[in-house]
Amino acid sequence: RHGGYHAAAELCGLPRADGRRRRGWRDAAVLERELERYIEQNGTQGVMPSHVELQVAGRWDLLNAMHRHHGSMHLVAERMGLRLRHGYSFRDWLEFENLDRELRCFVADAGLDPTRMPSSLQLRSAGRYDLHCAIQLHCGFYQVARRMGLRCDRGFDVGADLDAEELEDGEEDGDAVVAVAPGRAQDVAL
Repeated sequence: RHGGYHAAAELCGLPRADGRRRRGWRDAAVLERELERYIEQNGTQGVMPSHVELQVAGRWDLLNAMHRHHGSMHLVAERMGLRLRHGYSFRDWLEFENLDRELRCFVADAGLDPTRMPSSLQLRSAGRYDLHCAIQLHCGFYQVARRMGLRCDRGFDVGADLDAEELEDGEEDGDAVVAVAPGRAQDVAL
């Protein structure tokens, strides 16, 4: 009715809690000036801050302006000549080869076991939400690990929870056990 929280506060003569004034976010020059100031104070020159960085810094105004009035963070970065933190756009993540390459680089840089799929927690703790989201685009951790030939923790691996006798019994019956979800298995006739 009154134009939202900040408009009502302004009508009552109350200052904003964060000390910022309402800006003309529809104007690209205003957004670019604010984003450049944020990058100068908090970021890396020439690099677009990530969505999570802006959230943690409480800069919802920048996030909202980019998404509501200027298309997306990627479009703003492109227009300002900023490179993305990890160099990939959403469209790039649709190519499995990019995910494979970046995930293997992450595993090597983090000093993780190169035969194992990194966990969701490991990726998020390292700030690699981009990899986490890209894995979800490609049907989740188990499917990505399977396609990359990596082992998953917690019984995601084919036969990981089975001993040699169970595997031999399954082969004799013409059945194999295939992991389909954490802790569950399904008999599949071969």
